[in-house]
Amino acid sequence: MKRTFWLFLICLLVGGRAQAQTAAWSVWLFNQDTGVMTRVDSGGVAQSTVTLPTSENYVFYGERVAVSPDGRYMAYNGVDPDSYGTRGLLYDSQTGALQTLYPLAGHRLERDSLALVANSAIFSDTGVAVGYSLAGGGWVLYAQDFSGARRATLESLNPLVVTLGLPSAAGMTPVIQRYAGTEILFTLVDTSGSATTSAALSYSWDTLSGALRASAAYPTMDSDTLSSTGEVVSAGLNPDFPNRTADYPAGQANTLEVYWPQRSARFALYSEANLTLFRPRFVENGRRLLVGAFDEFNTIGEWRLLERSGQPAQPQIILRMAEIIIADAIGIYDGFVYVTASLSTDGTFTLMHVDTRDGLDTGSIVWIGAPGARQRLVWAGDTRAAAPSDTPFMAWGQIGAAQQTGISPLELPTAPAANNAGLLAGGTATINTTEGDQLNVRSGPGIDFGVVGRLADGTRVTLVEGPRAADGLRWWRIRVGDIEGWVVESVEDGGALIQTLIAGG
Repeated sequence: MKRTFWLFLICLLVGGRAQAQTAAWSVWLFNQDTGVMTRVDSGGVAQSTVTLPTSENYVFYGERVAVSPDGRYMAYNGVDPDSYGTRGLLYDSQTGALQTLYPLAGHRLERDSLALVANSAIFSDTGVAVGYSLAGGGWVLYAQDFSGARRATLESLNPLVVTLGLPSAAGMTPVIQRYAGTEILFTLVDTSGSATTSAALSYSWDTLSGALRASAAYPTMDSDTLSSTGEVVSAGLNPDFPNRTADYPAGQANTLEVYWPQRSARFALYSEANLTLFRPRFVENGRRLLVGAFDEFNTIGEWRLLERSGQPAQPQIILRMAEIIIADAIGIYDGFVYVTASLSTDGTFTLMHVDTRDGLDTGSIVWIGAPGARQRLVWAGDTRAAAPSDTPFMAWGQIGAAQQTGISPLELPTAPAANNAGLLAGGTATINTTEGDQLNVRSGPGIDFGVVGRLADGTRVTLVEGPRAADGLRWWRIRVGDIEGWVVESVEDGGALIQTLIAGG
């Protein structure tokens, strides 16, 4: 009897027992070859399938898909097979609506963030954030509401970004790590070479106030975020701990580090001198950590389970890569789920569930895909994981000194010029234009909103609300006479910055 048939029988038995109960969780699986998304529940039932739509000539799919926390919205790349150019797309699986996220008009895209990191953390409650680098240099960070009506943009040409000296050389790409409320956390990654697995330039941008500052949250792209707490675990090189980087051609990640937002600090939790660590994941609703490890010859390959104290669970090694190679793993309430092609002789992908609360083993079969269909695990939703932890989390362990976020040199006033320091909601300002130009008043804070009026140089206005950041500009809602709407605080004209709102007057 072939092994795949044996697995099929087991899956029927496992699925048959579970279907009598309410599904505890479900996952989205993605087939890059066909663009088909399959939603499978904990009982092994394929609840639904969705074929991601393409756009014009962008008929191939990138290898990653980000799915919103509720499982509804999907952000992914369409690829042009002739030019290999990419287009970022946002799909609403409930309504069938498709939007283009990037590139913005007139931009030639070099590299995009979805090709590097794609997970639920790039979605806020109201929208999605993406980033890309431009051909020839420069970059764009872009946030958009699900409706497409509101947008916020931070570009490398923004006067604040230039003043702060953030790098913008060719290939420098803003990779979105988390979008929560009005804050976007991102890393600037140099993708001009072959090494795109680590980054050291991590920042926080507030889309409402425009504040931009350094952040200690995401030192590398190899990380995982616990959405309920904002905690981050990442794998990377910490030279303060023993390592053998010279023996690892692609670089060694010898340490697991934790970012703890309650203390605005990052600290080392666990270190291995002779191995490199990768793909750390919060599992068991955040109570434990799963992490992969291998040596420079790939002769040792294993998945380890760690407590929050940094001590190994028992048994520590739950999966050996010589037996089972995990393609993707995501934590859920009672452990984690993963997909692997190692359980069949023909490369068929299998969805597995490991209940780490019920003892440590390789897990049980939940669902088996069609032969030859490559499946990526791109999302897991668990209603139990949304509730507070049933038991208090164990205290974090710590080895070595913590790195405090603190007040960064980047935490400068967001005003591009000193003469706008007095702009305050409830105050007054004077319109400042040159050569007889008039300042557009728009119905909303962004260049895509309609013009509701125009104001001449010297007009005195009341500042009703602001500032708001959008399209690389700062906007204030003003009122004068029967005109009320949004105007820009400053504009760039021929390389010179013109302050269009002067405090007082």
